[in-house]
Amino acid sequence: MKHTIAFGGKRRGFTLVEMVLATAIGALVVGALVVSLYQVSEVTRGFQDTLDASGQIQAVANVLNHDAMAACSSQAATGHLTLYVPEHTFGVASEPITHTITYQFSATDGTLARSDGEGGSAVVGRNLVSVAFSATQGIDSSGIITAQITAEEHGHQDQATLVFHQRAGE
Repeated sequence: MKHTIAFGGKRRGFTLVEMVLATAIGALVVGALVVSLYQVSEVTRGFQDTLDASGQIQAVANVLNHDAMAACSSQAATGHLTLYVPEHTFGVASEPITHTITYQFSATDGTLARSDGEGGSAVVGRNLVSVAFSATQGIDSSGIITAQITAEEHGHQDQATLVFHQRAGE
């Protein structure tokens, strides 16, 4: 190898060994950075999936809470819930009209559907693994509805047991 000496006795440029060593150190730094960014991305994706599963449970809880509070009675089975909601006409002393609201869990597509008995239906929860309903009578003749729901998003599960109190029967 030929070295070029500049004025003042100093050499100019880098040797091949210095270049290879600098490249190897740079590759190690870049490799470590890529691995750490990938791990951060995977952790973030896992947290997002868990939050999505929790969000599905919260969406179901919001709708169920509204309907359960309005219901005067209910019937429950493992993946099926029927609520009976009275409707009173304001200012008129008459018997209420009772509407039937049903919730049906479909294990094949992982959804919980709500039907209002008048032709209207909507999916209130998706990516659900299991839904189990139970209904009991409270001390004050009000009903207590319990829903055990498990949601899953890309392998990350969240589970909740929700308890709703119905108003006292009429």
